Amino acid sequence: MSTTDQRRSSGALAAPAVAGVAAVPWRGVLAIAGAVVALLLLVSPRYGHDGDEMYFVIAGGHPSWGYVDQSAVIPLLAKGVDLLFPGEVAAQRVLPALITGLTVVLGALIARELGGRPRAQLLTAVATAGGPFLLWTGHLLATTTFDITLWVAISYLVLKWTRTRQDRLLLAAGLCTALALQIKYLVPLLWVGIAIGALVAGPRDLFGRPALWLGALITVATAVPGLLWQADHGWPYLAMSDAVGQEQDAFQGGRLGFVGWFALYLGPVGLVLGALGLPALLRDRRTRFLGIALPLLFALLVLSNGRPYYLVGLFPLLYAAGAVALQNRAPGWWRGRWPFVATAALGVVAAVALLPVLPQSVAERHPAAVPNPLLRAQVGWPALADDVAQVYRGLPADRRADTVVLADVYPHAAALDFERERAGLPAVYSGHRGYWFFGAPPDTATTAVVVGGSPDFLRERFASVTAVGKADDGSALDNVVLRSPTIYLVADPVRPWSAMWPEWMHMTIDDTQ
Repeated sequence: MSTTDQRRSSGALAAPAVAGVAAVPWRGVLAIAGAVVALLLLVSPRYGHDGDEMYFVIAGGHPSWGYVDQSAVIPLLAKGVDLLFPGEVAAQRVLPALITGLTVVLGALIARELGGRPRAQLLTAVATAGGPFLLWTGHLLATTTFDITLWVAISYLVLKWTRTRQDRLLLAAGLCTALALQIKYLVPLLWVGIAIGALVAGPRDLFGRPALWLGALITVATAVPGLLWQADHGWPYLAMSDAVGQEQDAFQGGRLGFVGWFALYLGPVGLVLGALGLPALLRDRRTRFLGIALPLLFALLVLSNGRPYYLVGLFPLLYAAGAVALQNRAPGWWRGRWPFVATAALGVVAAVALLPVLPQSVAERHPAAVPNPLLRAQVGWPALADDVAQVYRGLPADRRADTVVLADVYPHAAALDFERERAGLPAVYSGHRGYWFFGAPPDTATTAVVVGGSPDFLRERFASVTAVGKADDGSALDNVVLRSPTIYLVADPVRPWSAMWPEWMHMTIDDTQ
């Protein structure tokens, strides 16, 4: 197909083709990416902060080289945005929206590297833009949002290297890896898949490229501070990994449930494109290593009882491979508009189901209109803080001076900390995950308002334990994280806080101690 034909088939201005690959229909690709960014920005102020978003703001206020289950970049970024735009949820979500738009563009470029002509590139962009999990995580300031984009970037750079043998691409992939490791600790998993795939099926000369090892050296050097933090604190990430397995069993059906959730995250379009794309990757000698990496990493995560969304960064590769397979195997059937219409329609369904498209007032009157339970975890946090503050204000003035707030799980602690100044609360603490490392209450604290947890655990550590009510956001949306925890008023610790603080450390979200 000539360049002119490619422009006509894409319905958009295309950049000139280069040897071995088709033109890029930049106008169309950027329009699709821009539409996703615009949608995410439009809905970003609706409802409220996610528990993780508030946690990152609080964690960024405790600067560190490392945290329990992530590196330092996202907490510092969240805190920086909050300092510039205090309390503004929309401001926190600008960069995630832009990053998600970049993921759409990278998906189209992967299709190009796989031999996709403009229509295949555009279909990949539409499929990526409407990918269920990509839409959802693009709505949030989360480690996964950035991790996905970096996985896609690394996949694209390595794939392009197999065609061009330009070693600067491997160095760029190494820099992306170094950045990914400063966000989340998962990116070595991607390189395990790439390395094993290349050893089995080639290109084995990948391992002889100095640029690859220079990128690896940069990655290791930049990771040293975080690794030293983990070592100095007893490798809490390993304990967190065990907690992930327990939560996978409790909330997502364990290893059997992994497959179902993986399919849900991939989406119906992704299932079709993946079924076409994976065999195509395996048939092509140049891409076979990636075709091996995908099922290998899937199997590793099932065996380790990991989370299904850990592989979402490889979904655009599947979308692209499937779109190119459609292009090559069914040229007549492929020429119509229906693949784009069907893919876009399912993307719209995913957006309505997963994003706060409806105003909160409408959603509260019609809870069934909000099928995504995680959206409900963005409402009710100010009310939680007000309920706890009411208990705190009910104490005598002289007693309030020696009172702290302690939450059983980190989302509650983060929300209370985030709302602390507005609600008039004292210092907030928690023994859950990363919050435990922010420090224990002072030994001078004789009273605590405790949100959630086990009354038996509390009775072993305080002379007085009284259940004073439940926190209830009063919302018909039924916040799946809030879940109306019991509020306890405890007094007179039997040992100093500093002595018993190690006993408060716990990792699992449903751990009641």
